[in-house]
Parts: sequence; structure tokens; C-alpha cells
Amino acid sequence: MYTKQFIPPPSTLAVELQFDFHLSHNSDYPVIIHPLGDGTLKTYTYSDIVPAIHRCASFFLSSISVDQGTRPIVAFSTTSDALTYSVVLLGVLRAGMTAFPISPRFSPDIIAHLISVVKPTLSKYRPEVLPMPEYSTIFSEESYSIPETHSRPMDTTALIIHSSGSTSLYPKTIEWSSDFYLTNAQTVDFAPMHLAGKLVGLQSLEPFHSLGLCFLNWLAHAGFVMALLDPGDSASLIPAGPDIIFNNLKQTSPSVIYASAYLLEVWSEDPNKRDFLKSTVVITAGRVLNKSCAKKLLDSNVQLTSGYGSTESGSISIISSLGAQDWDYFCPCLPEVKFVQRNDGLYSMTVVSTPSQSMLCQMPQVDNAMMIGNGRPSVGIIIQVAHGLDIEQKKIIWDHIWQMIKAAYQGNTTLTKLSTEMIIFTNWQKPIPQATKGMPMRVLALEQFETEIHNEAEHGSIMT
Repeated sequence: MYTKQFIPPPSTLAVELQFDFHLSHNSDYPVIIHPLGDGTLKTYTYSDIVPAIHRCASFFLSSISVDQGTRPIVAFSTTSDALTYSVVLLGVLRAGMTAFPISPRFSPDIIAHLISVVKPTLSKYRPEVLPMPEYSTIFSEESYSIPETHSRPMDTTALIIHSSGSTSLYPKTIEWSSDFYLTNAQTVDFAPMHLAGKLVGLQSLEPFHSLGLCFLNWLAHAGFVMALLDPGDSASLIPAGPDIIFNNLKQTSPSVIYASAYLLEVWSEDPNKRDFLKSTVVITAGRVLNKSCAKKLLDSNVQLTSGYGSTESGSISIISSLGAQDWDYFCPCLPEVKFVQRNDGLYSMTVVSTPSQSMLCQMPQVDNAMMIGNGRPSVGIIIQVAHGLDIEQKKIIWDHIWQMIKAAYQGNTTLTKLSTEMIIFTNWQKPIPQATKGMPMRVLALEQFETEIHNEAEHGSIMT
């Protein structure tokens, strides 16, 4: 807990200009910490971070020809650490330009599609176009000039965000104005704890996702301190591994952490990791957490709470009561919101595939899984076996998996029952396409496995 007084910025200032406010009013207030190689912690105050943002803004203003009345779009998809990436992104906004961060997990085809849709002024995913500003450059000791304050209207596009692509052939692009971004910052005001001065473990922060952007927004608004990975360590490049992130969390000892469902599912298997997590408040969001993993965490007295939102709407929930057993429910910010029925009286049955897919992906023999069977009388599964397993031994692999599935089904009425006649095996040579959240890209996968699914429906379980 940091005891310095935090002076909140005016709620009418664009996020990037709130950092300028902090330079004047909270200059020695801590913003970010991370461990160094010798085990000590490095602390950045606003007097360190804001000049770095200004250097990035000056870099873009001097590198891009700006015609009067236009707002250049800067697209970038790069493998970087979260600290450098965040500062560069804020530098684009501080220059009065529109930032279009693209997940580096996407394939070249998807990145090319997004670029063709948005038609940015500058694309930084190719080094020959413009190199990514490096940590050593933006945090240099050299003097710099403060860029002029931009005049971008609050209701015009400041950020272009893409969806994860899990429900469509290609990710969709969504525009966020500064007004929209600021409105989302207010959700943190309804949290059951006061975040100013608290250390929040964001070692898994991915600033190219809408959730990562929300944390940058909340940082300037609420005055918490971010714990990140060491930008000088090559293992800190996004996405870092679960062990790297966890060890870093132990070094920084935050009072609150954010962790994706994937990370919590990995950590929940280790009693020592569960023991550490119970000393913090754990926030998860992005996708559904496997309930059996959540139960292990709750049984170990981990304080677990969920957030909910979308790329189109931003954050639409508040952090619920801490330590509650109803961790998998979320509270809307507007209690008067209600769902309205369709007026044609029709209903459709939807199979929620996430719990069963998540259960399968916990198994060491499985790298990925996707349920199939839309419009068919029974539900099947595509299983991508773990790298290194012999796919020719599909019967041995499936027999082992099926025993674990049957054990999970006992007493659990919420899991969709799979048909043993509707199984497709694949491997890393023809992987299930994956969205940025780690979920299957259903539309693209169904297109790629169309022949196998048709053959499987005609002749039973097959191997690809």
C-alpha cells in the first residue's frame, strides 16, 4: 500500500491528457513497479512515465506527415513487453492520432485483413515501415520538448479495437472515442474497495485487448500502482508464460491481481500457488473460468471475483463483493437494466460449449478442443492432441480422455454430453485456429474442418 496522496484528474480530460495532469499534480506518485534481475524492485513515478509518453508522441509527430483536419491512424502489431507497449500506445494518443493495436497472436492473414479494413496511415507491424520505439529510447535521460496539446474532439475516434475473433471468420473492428473511454473509467469507482495506493498485479497485462486498455484507463483515473514484468527480460515479452508471471507476482506481492481464466486454471493445480493466491484478491475476466478449478481456489480461501464486458461496450460490470461464493456472477453497473423477450414467441436451444471444452483442455493429452454438432442430433468434439503424441494412437488417447470425462459427468448435470461417435482428432500440423483469448475461432475452424465433419457424420469418429 502506497500512502502518498493521489489527486484525481478532471473527469473531462482525455486519458492521455490525464497523464499530463499527473505530471503537474502527482509527479512523485508511483505508477509502475517491476522486479530487476538482482531481485530489487524498480519504481516509476509520473515524472518518469509522462516524459516517456511525450517522447513517443514527439517521435510520431516528427515521423508522420499530418495534414490539417486529418487524424492519422497508427496500427501496430508487435511483440513487446507491456510497459513499453503501453507507453507507445499512450504516445500515439498524446500526439492526437488514432491508435489501432493489433494482437501479435493473429496470423499474417488476419493482420492483413484488419489493415485492409481500417486502412491506417501508418502500420508498424513491418519494421521497414517504422521501427517500434524501444524502452532505452523512450526512457532516456536526454532532454525533450513537450508536444503541443492536441485538439482531437472528444467524440471522435481515439482508439480502434478488434474483437477476439472467436465467433466470426475474421475479428471485427470497433471504434472507441475519448468520451467512450472516459465513461468506462467510472466503473472502477463502484468497486467494493478503494484502489488508490494499492498495488495491482498486472503481469499478464495485454494492452492490445480491450481489457488491457481498460486497466490503463483505470490507472490514470483511480490512482492504483501497476506491477508489471521487467522490460529488460526477454521472458517478459507478451505473452509471458504462467510460471514467469507467477514468480513475478511473488516478487512484487500485490494486494490485488488480475489473471486470465487460463492462468488460474494452470495455477489451481498447484497447492503452493493456491496458498500464495489466498493472500490477494484475484480478479478474472475475458472468458469463463472452469468451475472445478474455481472450486479448488475457493476451497483454498482464495478471494475470487469476476468482471464482464465486451469490445463493443467496454466494461459493463463492477467488481462484486470480494470472497463471495457466487464468483461466476457479475453485477451490472446500472441496476435498472433488464433483458427483453423476443416478441415472436420462438425459442432456440443453445449448447454452451465452454465448460466441456475447458474441461478437455485441462488434460495433458489435449492442446485444444472445440465442440461441434450445430443442427445435428448429437454433439461431438474436435480434439487437437498435445504436441509430441502419436495421433495414430487415437484410440488409446481417447480411451484415457473418455474415462476422465465420465468421471466429470458423475453428478454434474451442467456439462453437455458428448457422443463417442462424433470425435475428430487433429494435431499441430492442422491446428484448431485460436482467438486471442485462447478460445477456438469457431467460424474459421468449422470452415477448415468442413470435410472432416461431414465424413465424421457419415462414417463415425475419424482422424485428420
